[in-house]
Amino acid sequence: MNPLSWKRNHLVAGVLFCLAGALCGLGFAWLDSPFHSLCRGSISGDWANCTYALSLWLGYPSVYWPMMVYGALIPGVVFYAVQLARS
Repeated sequence: MNPLSWKRNHLVAGVLFCLAGALCGLGFAWLDSPFHSLCRGSISGDWANCTYALSLWLGYPSVYWPMMVYGALIPGVVFYAVQLARS
């Protein structure tokens, strides 16, 4: 089954599933990062602001890109398997 021959609504749904999975992967990577541990453990100072720590952490994509890729691939493969099972 060729994904390029799918209807537009199936393509949009697949892309949305992959984007949602990538965002979930980014969230899980943030929860696992040492920057998150620092901001959750700080009472005062620069590290007490988790938004500031998140903006610093986003400057290092080599830390979180694997989780985003896995987060996008897993729902994409599941969506493709469901489409194969339906046809």
